[in-house]
Amino acid sequence: MTARARGRLVVGVWLIVMAGLVAGIVRCARFGGSLDAFLPRSGTRVERALIQGLHRGAPARLLLIAIRGGRAPERLAAGQALVRALRRDRRQFLWVADSGRDTQRLAARFVFQHRYLLAPRTRWSVKALHADLGRLLPIFASPAAPLAGRLLADPTGATRAAAMAWRGRGPVSAHGLWVTPHGQAALVLAETRASGFAAGPQARALARVRADVRAHVPPGLSAQVAGTGAVTVSAHQRVAAAAR
Repeated sequence: MTARARGRLVVGVWLIVMAGLVAGIVRCARFGGSLDAFLPRSGTRVERALIQGLHRGAPARLLLIAIRGGRAPERLAAGQALVRALRRDRRQFLWVADSGRDTQRLAARFVFQHRYLLAPRTRWSVKALHADLGRLLPIFASPAAPLAGRLLADPTGATRAAAMAWRGRGPVSAHGLWVTPHGQAALVLAETRASGFAAGPQARALARVRADVRAHVPPGLSAQVAGTGAVTVSAHQRVAAAAR
């Protein structure tokens, strides 16, 4: 066998081996449209819980929409129309929040259900509960007795304590919508059904937001969208463009 033939044989064998390796990699590789693959998998139990909350929790699914430009009544009217439009899409969004009564009732229900986690008191014991109930007994002998049933639903006062911890920290509200501190933008908050790291579903949710913005936000106003989903879609588009 000549040197040239041996060289061709070596190159041919090398190409066959490389082709086999590539085929094995393609067969074993997992492809997806979610960026959660970049999140760490190891760590302590607390760290894993935080990562799971980041992936599946509500904060990662939230989209914040800011409507700017024009006059305040125009921004508020556009924001209210956008809220009504997005609320009709139950497939993409779990809920769309403004600062109206529905959102306030939802917040109150959340605080009551999680009062023992949110309240400043760090320990809840039988002794402490007995003392709290003892302080309520005089109310049953007073003219305020009809209200005692409501107090018994939360004898420890944990709901009030949890709410007091957030006093003065809420966003500014005007005519049923949240606004920035100086009133330069109206704000709408939407929670998507899909994880904020799922590029495909988040792209569909953002497409719906942009379509409703075009339909309900008049010329002269602009809308900006922020959130984990927006970052995920932008990153996915850049990676796809670089791959092409």
